[in-house]
This record gives sequence, C-alpha cells and structure tokens, in this order.
Amino acid sequence: MQYHRQSGRTVNGSAYMNFREATDRLFARIDHEDLARELGVSVAAIRQARLRGEARANRSPPAQWRSAAIALAERRMSHYAELLDALKADEQQSRTSRADAIRMKMTG
Repeated sequence: MQYHRQSGRTVNGSAYMNFREATDRLFARIDHEDLARELGVSVAAIRQARLRGEARANRSPPAQWRSAAIALAERRMSHYAELLDALKADEQQSRTSRADAIRMKMTG
C-alpha cells in the first residue's frame, strides 16, 4: 500500500514500481507549453519573453508570471515527493519480501 499525497488516501499499486515507470516520473519536466498553458498565453509569448533584452523580438514577461511559476514549482515538488514516497515504500517492500524468502528457505 502506498500513500497518495494529493488525494490523501492509501492506494494499492503493483507490487513494485518498475524501472521505466520510476525513471519516467523522475525525468518529467516543465517546459514552455506548461508555463504558457498556466498563464493562458501562447508558447511564442513565453519564448519571446525569455529572449535577451537586446534581442529585437524580446517582449515583456506575461503578467502574473511569478504566480504561475510558483504554481508549477509547487506541483513539481508534489510530483517528486510522491515519487520519493513510492520509491521508499517499494524499497521497504522489496527488503521485506527478500527477508521473508530467506526465512522460508531456512525453515522450509
């Protein structure tokens, strides 16, 4: 059983998180599209605002960009906290299963 941080409930998952799932979650990232969606602006607006000040196409950052960045960062922190919890739970479950298998061999 694993604690799901966002829903606040315990959920059943597969016995162990596999390598692909763990690394997919680990390598997840935020990109221009995520920030644009959060702000309700185009990806081009984000890219132009990121240009150096002397660039011709440079534009001012969208209003409320800090609030959007905070919201995205908080979600990313939650994402990694959930991943960490799941990996630790899987590691503990794996240790327990190995110890049980060794005990069974010794007594069986």
